[in-house]
Amino acid sequence: MDKEQCNCQIESQLISPNTYMKIINHKLRKKILHTLHKQTLNQPTTKKQIAKQLNIKYEKINYQLNNHLNEFWTTKKTKKIRGTIQQYIAPKTPNSIYINIGQEKIIFIIDPLANLYGKIQTVGTRCDQCTKKQQKKCLKQIKNQKCFQQNKKHKTKWKKLLQTNNRKNHTAIDYMIACEITKIVDQDNCILQLTNNNCPFLKKIKN
Repeated sequence: MDKEQCNCQIESQLISPNTYMKIINHKLRKKILHTLHKQTLNQPTTKKQIAKQLNIKYEKINYQLNNHLNEFWTTKKTKKIRGTIQQYIAPKTPNSIYINIGQEKIIFIIDPLANLYGKIQTVGTRCDQCTKKQQKKCLKQIKNQKCFQQNKKHKTKWKKLLQTNNRKNHTAIDYMIACEITKIVDQDNCILQLTNNNCPFLKKIKN
């Protein structure tokens, strides 16, 4: 895939209520996650670069990353600079959307790159920022995948779950999120992924 294009493979994964709560109620952690994901679209970054971008002391950034956000990042490489070891870090799963399912099947999301945190019925998804034409292109890709085509019971579950969360216009990411939840809850083995070489959202983020 051309590196100059938007290499957009989006995956969704469930996180625990504890992980969700320690992010959603903490402004600095949300800022750090967003900056980490944005700075590493093309290459790893450093904690010092994150601190500089946010205009916050390095010690505060280092503490949050090491003690509260450690499950979201990994060290990609190290380099010795003037006698000290410099860590270059990146998200463990780049471009991921993290999901938590609450009571009455309410969906909560953390999408660091899009800077979206909260109930999906309130904050929406990154797809909502795209035109209807682009949404249809991505939706077509999802609908062409084997899992979506072969099993009607999946689609019925997904649509019911999304309706519960007041999602009327179902985008590709809506279906990915619903798929991830029903896969775990009902032990389905369905996987939906979205790969888009020309993602307007990512182009906007990069600019």
